Amino acid sequence: MGRRCIRIPMVLLLGLLLVSSTVMAACGGEDRTAGKIRIGILTDFTGPAALATTVTVDAFKHAIRFSLEQDPIPGLDIEYVSYDQRTDPARVSPGYMYLKGRGVDLMFIISPTDCTILADDIMKDQMPVIGSNIAEEVGNHPNIFNMIGSDAHTIETVLQWVMDNWDYDGKGRLPRIAHLSWTHPTGGFHQAGFNRMLEWYPDKFEWLGVEAVPLGTTGFAAEVSRLRTADFIYVTPVGAMQATFIREARDRGYTNALVTWQFCGYWPLVRGAVAANQLYECYFPSWMPYWHEHEDVPVVGEAVEAIKSYSRNPDAIFTQSAPTGWLQGMVTINAIRNAVQNVGLEDLDRSSLLEGFIATDMDIEGFGNAWKILEDDDWKVFCRTMKMYKWDVEKSGWVDTETGWVTSPSLTR
Repeated sequence: MGRRCIRIPMVLLLGLLLVSSTVMAACGGEDRTAGKIRIGILTDFTGPAALATTVTVDAFKHAIRFSLEQDPIPGLDIEYVSYDQRTDPARVSPGYMYLKGRGVDLMFIISPTDCTILADDIMKDQMPVIGSNIAEEVGNHPNIFNMIGSDAHTIETVLQWVMDNWDYDGKGRLPRIAHLSWTHPTGGFHQAGFNRMLEWYPDKFEWLGVEAVPLGTTGFAAEVSRLRTADFIYVTPVGAMQATFIREARDRGYTNALVTWQFCGYWPLVRGAVAANQLYECYFPSWMPYWHEHEDVPVVGEAVEAIKSYSRNPDAIFTQSAPTGWLQGMVTINAIRNAVQNVGLEDLDRSSLLEGFIATDMDIEGFGNAWKILEDDDWKVFCRTMKMYKWDVEKSGWVDTETGWVTSPSLTR
């Protein structure tokens, strides 16, 4: 039986092509409604990192809402589009494509690992991205802006703090340091900071080594045994792994310092797993003032009051990683304001928003440095200094070690 050829009139064909092009443009984000900005959020909403990332996202949105309530931009409409990558690298690229297809104008990507995976796509699409911490693997990327330094910079700062406060003469020996890592890319990112400091200051530390355990490890007897003489163990794993290691370290007789920036997001898990009287000598290096300093740092006070008003569960947020999200929201709405001032609402696009981030110059009381991109900067980072906090068992809260703001050697200017 022969096939019948159906002839489509040229006018109809051109019409179909026009409709198709319009739909494709809409899917690709080319359609624009004056004054409307779509912010794509790519992070873990249901996976192992969700305890910290979900409250970070909430605080990000709360900061933008608070800013617009205090100082409205008439005609501006902000829409959020989210994708759950579940801390699965295989979901990162599809997530980016999904958000781009929804026509987002900028993205909030929390994980530096995700930014590394997406670096080429971000460049090709000229997509402005606000991230949490630097992904050193992508270098000085022109489109990625970071609230804080890299994982390696965190380690540098912690070890700089150790050098600054260790009583070399009184103790008559070097501080013993070690790293409890894992087989996730962030393990290597943190280890890079140890490697640099050991190379730069070979006579300042006794290095006991790194123990890199598989994701999902539930027992740490061997690792605790090998690291038990350390004065400081930096703990990179997050979630249940972090809590389990700290419990086993204390149960197996380790009495010295446990340090990690990740305490900011997973401390509730640690407190639930470890006896309260064993949470001594726990240190938290922070790129920003902690929540309890709201009486001394105005921006923290604003955040506390706003989150109490907006959040359905504010008590949980105050003990987790919301500060980072709040600050990222502050920088993002400031960049939007810069763009509106420069081009107006009708001409807002990725390019103008990118310029808005570049123009950031915010001197916030209570922080160690002004938030701006330095002309000779190797890294697009806003917070460049860290402060050390210690868990006070009696007060059941984090207290300032009173050792001041510390800068990693790589970020010193």
